[in-house]
Amino acid sequence: MTVKIKVSSGGFCLEYEGSEKFAETRLAPLAESIADLARAANANQGADTVSPSTSPLAETLAEYLKAPGSEPQHRIFLKTAAWLQLEGQNKLSTGNIIEALRVNKQNRLANASDSLATNVSQGFCEKTGSRTFRVTHAGFRELGPEMEAAMGRTEDG
Repeated sequence: MTVKIKVSSGGFCLEYEGSEKFAETRLAPLAESIADLARAANANQGADTVSPSTSPLAETLAEYLKAPGSEPQHRIFLKTAAWLQLEGQNKLSTGNIIEALRVNKQNRLANASDSLATNVSQGFCEKTGSRTFRVTHAGFRELGPEMEAAMGRTEDG
């Protein structure tokens, strides 16, 4: 059976047409997350927002990954995945992460699959298929307010 749904809240709008099973299992939590983001955006309407010049999207991957001190491999993996997702790649794979690091002349990860497993176990990434994943809201929150704000901007526009 095909289901058609449209949810609007604040500046967010979600439309879906497809299987009933997907709507029951995956769409409801997504709609709930969007509603939470809309409420948070409304609550922070008068607060300072991240300007585009300081957004992670305004940086190259190499600039974004620069950080004082060394970071664990799973954190570099998460930062790279979030950066790619904000750049518009919705279905990520470990190969995408490896390639992005290579193209941007960054150090290789020792074990990208292990980094993904660590991030999945911490709730920062979620598998979306047998070989694909995405960064969760918790993952963006883990990376700080700039990334969380950038994630919100890409969802509403």
